[in-house]
Amino acid sequence: MNIHLVKTGEFRVNSSNVIIDRKTASIEEMLDVRREFLVIPDAAIPNSASSPTIKAYLEAEAADGYDLAYMDQGIIVTALSSKSNSVQAIISNTTSGVIDVSDGSTAVGIITPSVLVSTSITFLASDDGTTFNPLYDEGTLYSVNVGTSRHVALKPIVMHSAKYLKIVTGSSEASGTKIKVVTKSVA
Repeated sequence: MNIHLVKTGEFRVNSSNVIIDRKTASIEEMLDVRREFLVIPDAAIPNSASSPTIKAYLEAEAADGYDLAYMDQGIIVTALSSKSNSVQAIISNTTSGVIDVSDGSTAVGIITPSVLVSTSITFLASDDGTTFNPLYDEGTLYSVNVGTSRHVALKPIVMHSAKYLKIVTGSSEASGTKIKVVTKSVA
């Protein structure tokens, strides 16, 4: 199991989220500060590189397939999820590769990256992994609204009908764009 452990600390930051050193800051700079808990950078964990807020760090970890395992005021532990798939959009036609959920699991959510052009996503579904058709919910093309750095819940009753899926983005995305698909066993 891959685990990331990072430390957090309380820092003084200005309105632009820049860390302020009180020893070298001017009075004017000190008047424009607030205290915030941030992740302390660790060279071995890329998502910690820019001293992100705890929320931003957890969103970045989730987008990379890591789930929160433990957190207190001093540390955060995330572990690589064994229940999630990350798929990469194929930019030439805005469609992802095949997402195999034929093991009885169901796609129940998607986690979007911090850079995303599309505002909606639809799905192609298949029962054999070869022939894909648009996924409909009661006669209407199933579509979810998306944005950057979001965890979007999907309707399990709709998604459960497919053994294989493809994500179709509404716009062409940058090369390497990954959208994480969260799967769970649904009875």
